[in-house]
Formats: sequence, structure tokens, C-alpha cells
Amino acid sequence: SSGINAEYGESQTSYIEGFNKFVLDRIKNTKNKLKHKGSGLIIFLSHIFNRVKIVEEMCISSLDFECLTLEVTTDTSNLLLVNTYRSPSGNFSNFLASYEDILERANNRKNHKTYVFGDMNVN
Repeated sequence: SSGINAEYGESQTSYIEGFNKFVLDRIKNTKNKLKHKGSGLIIFLSHIFNRVKIVEEMCISSLDFECLTLEVTTDTSNLLLVNTYRSPSGNFSNFLASYEDILERANNRKNHKTYVFGDMNVN
């Protein structure tokens, strides 16, 4: 299992009426325990967007970088929503390499408008 899902995951109690929830679950070790606290991503998207898919090849869950990417199709455009997080204690070089890969993949989707957001912890 990739740990990516719609509506499910460890944040099952977090719901907002009128929104769909997309979750990148927190990183777990082989004993199904959390590797560290503070990981995991979520995107709440209005129900008016009903053509949404998770772009698994643009989703990452590591100690250095986390990324949850959605493709949203509307009648007038294709959107790419890229939610990112970098742990302040993660390896900065690994983060940059992963982040660059995600941005290149997004740039290769020429027919999409891309929105990147999140917490990069780069001061």
C-alpha cells in the first residue's frame, strides 16, 4: 500500500462538511509504529471539484520530504495541486533533490496550471 488515499487514513476524524479529504499517511516503521511525529499531509478540496485523482508518481513520504499531489480536471482547465512539507530536521540536500524532481514532473505537464504550497521550513 502506498499510504495515499481519499477519505481514509489516520486522520479519519478530521472532516469538513462540503469537502473531500485526500491524505498522505504518516511514515510508519516495520512494526506499524510512527517513525517520527509530525509527518503526514492532507488536502481538503471542495465537493464542487468532482474529477480529482491522486498523482501517485508525484507523492513522496520520507524523513526528508513529503509531497501529496492531486490532479483536478474542470470544464475549463487542468490543475495540479502540490502540497509539500520539509521537516526542519531532515537532510536538506535530499529535500532539494526530491523537490526538484517534483517540480520537473509538474513542469512536464504542459496542459496543467500548477499550484505548489506547503511548509518548506527554509529560513
